[in-house]
Amino acid sequence: MLGASNNYDYGFEATLSIGVHDAEGKPVDKIFEDNYSRDITRCCQKTIKILTSSVGILILLCLYLLAGAWVFQYLERGNELEACYATYARYRDKLNTSVIRATGIVDSGLSKEVVASQLESALIDFAETLFALDFPPSRNCTKITEPLGSKWNWVSALYFCATVVTTIGYGHVAPATQWGRLVCMFYCILGIPLILIYLGSIGQMLAYLFRFIYVNICCCRCFRDIKIRRRNKRQLLLRRLQEDLRRHMEMKARLNGEPLPPPKVSCFIPVFFRDDNIIHSTYGQIFIKGIIFTKYWLM
Repeated sequence: MLGASNNYDYGFEATLSIGVHDAEGKPVDKIFEDNYSRDITRCCQKTIKILTSSVGILILLCLYLLAGAWVFQYLERGNELEACYATYARYRDKLNTSVIRATGIVDSGLSKEVVASQLESALIDFAETLFALDFPPSRNCTKITEPLGSKWNWVSALYFCATVVTTIGYGHVAPATQWGRLVCMFYCILGIPLILIYLGSIGQMLAYLFRFIYVNICCCRCFRDIKIRRRNKRQLLLRRLQEDLRRHMEMKARLNGEPLPPPKVSCFIPVFFRDDNIIHSTYGQIFIKGIIFTKYWLM
């Protein structure tokens, strides 16, 4: 008894008291961890499947366009405000210079022909400078801080991103800063493949739609369905005739004390063909096989 008590495995009891085990001896915590990791894997697979579908690609594309619009608006809007004030300062400087020059020409006391010629030259110089500045005199730089007053508002920035990823490149706005141009290049590298993937998925949907329209409208699907129903009725009638012939032959064999005909070797399976010639050929084969079967049984 003492020897048996001394050989008791206290380590086994300690391992049992550490954690809870299932019927197979596996720790329950380990099972929970395996189930949790399996759930995470399934969730990731479902997420990838959704993102690679047409709806997922469309959502990714919309988010990509919105993110690009926000980035370009953040990079270019401050530069637009500074450029507007700098251009306005040059415009006011040139305007004051032209006014002083015109006043001096008028007060010079020269002849009318000379005054008119010099004023024309001064006005042409001012017009060329204004054209080079590309600054309308009625423009107010303080409106740039308003939501729709800037050239880089949400609509314009989103339109610019759409023209970039679709490789159209047409628009009245373009990045003027170095960071904006650099971001635009990387934006194209990621955006153009994304739009091509989306166009591919849309192409499959359009192909299915056009095929559906062609089959149901151009090919008169309704009339084709009527033909198929008529063929099914003929096939059903032929199968009933075969069953009646089989029952008649079995009844005749029982009355005459003859052995029953062998079991049916081949069964008729209705198949939807698109050609009447194939159906007629199938009917002919069934009829010939029926004759051979009857002849073999009578012999």
